[in-house]
Amino acid sequence: MEAIPYNKLLINITMHLNHCIHNKDSTNIPDLYLTITAQPPEDMESDEMAIAKLVSKWVGGSGLSSDMNCMLCKLSIACDGHQDINYALIISFKEQAK
Repeated sequence: MEAIPYNKLLINITMHLNHCIHNKDSTNIPDLYLTITAQPPEDMESDEMAIAKLVSKWVGGSGLSSDMNCMLCKLSIACDGHQDINYALIISFKEQAK
């Protein structure tokens, strides 16, 4: 993320590993949970503090020689229960027999 050029004062990227995400119907723990928020431009005439707006949620799963169907099922359940997720990814590492 450090290599991507963006204004770090206006865009905030937060990464969590194995972090619970809740909604009213379910709780999921993806391997990777990334949130991107944007700070709105400051209004000098207003006394109110601008609240950062959630732009995107990404979730990811990873596995070392894990069953791909199991990882897909886990991410599908997370995405179905959390309609505000914009992107889901799977990282799969396969071990080779010696």
